[in-house]
Amino acid sequence: MEPALTTTFKNIQFIPICQVIVLTGTALISFIVAYGYGDVSIYLPFISETGAKVPAMCLFTYGLFFGAVAGSITVCYRFLILNHMLANAVQWLKTINTIAVFIGLLSMAGLAGVAAFPVSSVIWAHLVAAGVHFVGGLSYIILQTVIDYWKPATNKLLIKNKNSSLFTTSTLLISLGNLFPSFFLQVASSQRKSASG
Repeated sequence: MEPALTTTFKNIQFIPICQVIVLTGTALISFIVAYGYGDVSIYLPFISETGAKVPAMCLFTYGLFFGAVAGSITVCYRFLILNHMLANAVQWLKTINTIAVFIGLLSMAGLAGVAAFPVSSVIWAHLVAAGVHFVGGLSYIILQTVIDYWKPATNKLLIKNKNSSLFTTSTLLISLGNLFPSFFLQVASSQRKSASG
């Protein structure tokens, strides 16, 4: 008698965590560099304007490409895990999982397109890529939510009680990452005014 096959997925949570950290860091560092060169104002800058001129554009492009690759890996391994877990599920859940992987990869291609076409060079391509990324990403999240709703057992492997705080932590890091540049640059701006005045 052959032993039962078991599938284990270990330490896969580091890829999306790394993606969140890199994308947040990319936005933060690009913003600081762009502000330092006088390319953006401190108040509510458009993220694409942050990566519109060299040298911030170079940092922005590398960060977004890394984010697109990490996101693609995340989408693919999520598909493989769900494909394994939905082996005995109804066919329409498997179909939704297959559709979701294509939409997720299309969304990541949109993110790479945002990086490849800065808003200062080919604006229409930049806007189309951004639309593909945001609409594709939202659609992917909705499809994954449908799968999780109809097959709750999928969450037992993917999100354990001790790891459920990762989402909250990631959201907090992104929020702080968005607030930190404003505070830092506000202080720098006031010091610049006092030094020149």
